[in-house]
Amino acid sequence: MWAGIYSVGGDHIAAFLEATANYSSNIIDPLSHIVPATIPVGRSPPAEIGAAILFYDSETNSAPECFKPFFDIPSIASTWKLQALPEFTDETGTAVVDHINNVFVAGTTVGTTYAELLKGIQLTHDIFYERLPLLYTQIPAANISIMEIVFQPIGKLWIQKTAEAGGNALGLDPKKIVSPKFIL
Repeated sequence: MWAGIYSVGGDHIAAFLEATANYSSNIIDPLSHIVPATIPVGRSPPAEIGAAILFYDSETNSAPECFKPFFDIPSIASTWKLQALPEFTDETGTAVVDHINNVFVAGTTVGTTYAELLKGIQLTHDIFYERLPLLYTQIPAANISIMEIVFQPIGKLWIQKTAEAGGNALGLDPKKIVSPKFIL
């Protein structure tokens, strides 16, 4: 499969969030999946990077069209390559920090169009980074190993396929998910 982590600098976060909304509203390729995140770097002022775990279940297609909006953004680091699942699992496992206290907060951005999803993604991003300085006044730097906003796109294809297999992705109703238009 083709997989890896594709990272972009802070000056490209707007394009990164747009690429995330584009993919999320147009998940039309069942061989693909992404896990994008923005990660604060430093404290005064906090900067950020964007990093997306990209997965494409193919040995031959090294540049799937669904990832083009990400690949169009200049990368500061990329591990995108042809690899086996165990290798990819080891790679993504290096992003996990062992033996720390985790605080996990989940929320949902619901939308059926690019504009709705981008609005939700942008709002989540902006509020997080706006409130970050307040968090930093309350938690010493030594107590924070890593912090990030992670988006997990779950679209119509995923919901339909889990329903066909007898499951239900997050309890979502596939009848309420409309077919999105492809937007680039």
